Amino acid sequence: MEKIKTQVVNGQDLRQGDVLASGDEITDVHHDPEGTWIETFQGNFGYADGQTWRVQLPRPPR
Repeated sequence: MEKIKTQVVNGQDLRQGDVLASGDEITDVHHDPEGTWIETFQGNFGYADGQTWRVQLPRPPR
């Protein structure tokens, strides 16, 4: 089994196209006054601020 390289980022640094360590891809990132809101391919969504997230490398460009 191939080892997946990952990086820990905070919620404000998530990018559209990032793939979480779980394999779920972030399809949309919204920055609004209340915080950073994300949606994923598997239908998960919510505020991402105040948390750390493990994303797979390489990451998509900004």
